[in-house]
Amino acid sequence: LFDTDLSFLMLLTMKNVLLLITFCVLLLGTMAHGAADNNKKSVHAVRTSVSPVIDGFGDDEAWKHSAIASGFLQREPYEGEPETERTEVKVLYDDDNIYFYAMLYDSSPDSIVARLARRDNLVESDYVAFAIDSYNDKQTAFHFIVLASGTKVDLLNFNDGKEEDFSWDPVWEAETKILPNGWSVEIKIPFQQIRFTEGNDIWGINFVRKISRKQETTNWNLMSNNIDGVASQFGTMTGMSAVKLSPRIEVMPYGVASSEHYPRTTVREKSERTRPDVGVDFKYGLSSSFTLDATFNPDFAQVEADPEVLNLTTFETFYPEKRPFFIEGTQIIRFVTFGGDLGPGLFYSRRIGKAISVDLPSDGTIITEEPRTTTILGAAKFSGKTESGTSIGVLTALTDEEDFSYRDTLGAIHTLRAEPRASYNLFRVKQDFLGNSNIGAEITATARDNHNPAYTAGTDWDIKFDNNNFRLNGFFANSRVTTSAGEYREGNAGKVNLGRVSGEWVYGLSYDFTSRRYFINDIGFFNSPNDHGFVGNVTYRNFVPGEYFRSYNIGLVPHIRWNYDRLTLFKETRLNFNSQIVNYWLFSGSLSYQHGEKDPYDPRGYGIYNYPSSYFIRAEVETDNRRPVVITMEENFRRNEQSASITNTGVSVIVRPTTAMEYQLTFEYGTERKFNAFAEAITDTVFNPNPAALFGRRYVDRTDVTLRSSILFTHDLSLQIYNQFFWAKGRYNDFSLLQENGDLQSYNYTGNVDFNRTSLISNIVLRWEYREGSTFYFVWSHGRAVSQRSIAGIYDSGLGDNLDNTFLNPPDNVYVVKVSYWLSL
Repeated sequence: LFDTDLSFLMLLTMKNVLLLITFCVLLLGTMAHGAADNNKKSVHAVRTSVSPVIDGFGDDEAWKHSAIASGFLQREPYEGEPETERTEVKVLYDDDNIYFYAMLYDSSPDSIVARLARRDNLVESDYVAFAIDSYNDKQTAFHFIVLASGTKVDLLNFNDGKEEDFSWDPVWEAETKILPNGWSVEIKIPFQQIRFTEGNDIWGINFVRKISRKQETTNWNLMSNNIDGVASQFGTMTGMSAVKLSPRIEVMPYGVASSEHYPRTTVREKSERTRPDVGVDFKYGLSSSFTLDATFNPDFAQVEADPEVLNLTTFETFYPEKRPFFIEGTQIIRFVTFGGDLGPGLFYSRRIGKAISVDLPSDGTIITEEPRTTTILGAAKFSGKTESGTSIGVLTALTDEEDFSYRDTLGAIHTLRAEPRASYNLFRVKQDFLGNSNIGAEITATARDNHNPAYTAGTDWDIKFDNNNFRLNGFFANSRVTTSAGEYREGNAGKVNLGRVSGEWVYGLSYDFTSRRYFINDIGFFNSPNDHGFVGNVTYRNFVPGEYFRSYNIGLVPHIRWNYDRLTLFKETRLNFNSQIVNYWLFSGSLSYQHGEKDPYDPRGYGIYNYPSSYFIRAEVETDNRRPVVITMEENFRRNEQSASITNTGVSVIVRPTTAMEYQLTFEYGTERKFNAFAEAITDTVFNPNPAALFGRRYVDRTDVTLRSSILFTHDLSLQIYNQFFWAKGRYNDFSLLQENGDLQSYNYTGNVDFNRTSLISNIVLRWEYREGSTFYFVWSHGRAVSQRSIAGIYDSGLGDNLDNTFLNPPDNVYVVKVSYWLSL
């Protein structure tokens, strides 16, 4: 499986350890399973023949016959203490919907924070949440949150709280009323919008209330901070066995008209076009548990633009998915490998419909026509969960071939292929066991015209035992791909983590590896193969308010990595601290020391660099988030033993002039001074006949100013504005060549690899939900940029000159009008 015998023996050892741990976990989990259910609250849902009117008052006759869920307990600030303001919740259902009514008593109703926000923006406000684990699998929960202003937030929580998806947008109703003795809310949720197993009488349920001015969060069934998990700490709701669901169909056609304007550059002709288009999203509920989603000719013009970043590494920048179809309901097909619970994995949906950048051929003078992204012809998802706890997910997507044209030196126009037609396919299965543990597998296949298919496969597990006190999770994956040069590559990667995840003291140890030939980037995301290492953590947590802190945690994280050439790549010890002070300010910081080791990545394949030891300090403070003005300040500083340094200063100011407006201005300034870094690969026939890595002491200045504005006219009509100014410049001097032993030797280099670039990005979205589930968008995307390289003295060009040059260049402008219409058949 690996490229060296040593690595293979290590894998066998880890495999045996994993099998032994898994056996112990299964034994302990079987013994402990069910012990945590003894103290759960229960409420009975009453069936009604007369549906209540959703007006927020809750005075319909039907509510008089429903049971009351009350006796909320504090989660914060004093866990387990009774609520300071009484809360009551009632539940009803009929053939098609489930209804909730909540009366949230308040002794100071004039102090209720009722902030207006766009949908799915959980701002600082009083709110109540209705969380439904309709599978009763203690892993998945549908959250329906209503702010006191009436703003709706819905999210899908899965993996027992490890992950959540705000892109899930069901169609449901909610109304609130501010009353003399508090406030009330009434909601109606169609059964078609959630998934469940028919005939199951017991659903998981919980209710959460937030009182903003007190920073008090209460639960009907207490979800302890010291216990890992969310849905596994819910209470239960009985009386649901009679709920049936007929096959359902939802159709959402859309029409879009866009006007695109791209100016002439040194390598591209001016481009202007008007493009009308249509498409449709389709959802078919095959049963109460399984749903088929499909989209034909999708358009995502309303999605916010990606920010400009400065990436001087060899690694690809990871951008999170923002397109609704590819994140909504993907909790089943997600297969995370490295980078955290929401990070890269076997499936990186942004490979589908990816951005295209074409280079001018050597015989060309200018590009006459080029695509911006690959066109998605269609995509489909099938997902659901069986009564026995088996989750199944299937995804397939097809993108069209894309061509570009250019003019050669003789004036002739040529057309070349920029991207081949491609098919992306995925199959996922997970099986629940031991209450809220699971084990799963995933297979992917990517096929392109005139290319051999690329395959990945993997298995993952998440096992909890001892009443969620301990957790064993990890994965093992295999990749098989044939490169464009015809080389067959097969590789493996894996990770295993065992730790205590509940209680005041949490700790764990993980081991992960990637073989030399591991490659998943046809459909997944991964930075670099050929390494393995250990990460440990020990953290103390305190959630009991004291004299100085409302809560805090402090942790120690050692981390060490090697590659299979027996090189130590990384060795770091980090101390983390996070807290909320008694005045509701947040403070966090970290201190780390990184030992000098070997770096095979920065030299871009031209050797191994012996990088020096360094230390790193980070501090961040955020003022009271309840206030109209919230300020966040962050400082990062790294210095190595050669006196080189990296700094980053960030300041963010949130201003809420009214309950319907919010402006966030973020300023970041970063510098890099005297760090030895790769500049370019050169060939010197006298000094070194082979390509060698040229290093230089790098000086970088980076400025990033971002303004996000949110203006709410009504619950359904909002204006979102995103503006980013980005300026980065870099200079290299004191050049040297990388030697075989990893050291640097001074070199007289007369070339220039400096850079200086500026960009301005604006994205304005007017969103109007003119009827439930149906939306009108007007979008304006505006961009200006100027980039200079290899020009003597460009590093010294100031901000004023760069702004002048940026505004002298004509901008990119895209105008889009999009209308969608939701139909339930």
